[in-house]
Amino acid sequence: MNRLENKVAIITGAAQGVGLCAAKMFLSEGAKVVATDINGEKLEKAVAEIDSDNIIAIRHDVSSEEDWKNVVKKAIEKFGKLDVLVNNAGLIYGKSVEEESLDEWNKVIGVSATGCFLGIKTCAAVMGTEGHSSIVNISSAAGLVGGPRTGNDAAYNAAKGGERLLTKHCAQALAAKRIRVNSIHPGAIMTDMMKMIVSEKPEMLDVNRVYSPLPPHYSDPEDIVYGIIYLASDEAKTVTGAELSIDNGFAAY
Repeated sequence: MNRLENKVAIITGAAQGVGLCAAKMFLSEGAKVVATDINGEKLEKAVAEIDSDNIIAIRHDVSSEEDWKNVVKKAIEKFGKLDVLVNNAGLIYGKSVEEESLDEWNKVIGVSATGCFLGIKTCAAVMGTEGHSSIVNISSAAGLVGGPRTGNDAAYNAAKGGERLLTKHCAQALAAKRIRVNSIHPGAIMTDMMKMIVSEKPEMLDVNRVYSPLPPHYSDPEDIVYGIIYLASDEAKTVTGAELSIDNGFAAY
């Protein structure tokens, strides 16, 4: 449908899962994509399999300001501009406040919260030059509610909740530059990794059935990306500061 025709997008955490799905679907909608991930080898392989001149792969530690500057520089050099940022990279250990170490806390906050901040700060400097630009922060249902049903990770709850309010701050701060900023809050997602876990532990699906009332009680990666595409497209030109739950009713529990 070319809903993203002539748009250039940076997508982090793009070596697998929602990020890789987003890269493929953005290309199918006419976008040019800068795919990044900390796992450079896996990312390079995934992008090579896509086999398109409209996508490049860059190894990227989202907690590094220098890495962000390098990614934006290469995006401009390759495609000439930047219209969309999808802050998708994330990290979770699944440890409660009494179990999580300071090092684990700092790593989770560094990837999710600091990575989101650095991405917005660095990309906003070159966005908004051609019509409306869009930043989509992939937060989580864990950014809306807490407790064991969200992964039982203190730092993850804090980071994803921080992404939610950082989104609202940036929606106001960047509006004059015509940069829209929104967050998406997925629940359980049936990624390849989750499929492997469920095949070994089928009881994991029971948790989703309890807390996510709408069958099939989980999302496929494409379900999340449909929301990302909408927020990235001009169809959402008056949408900013919004939080979109794609969670089978999880956050309504």
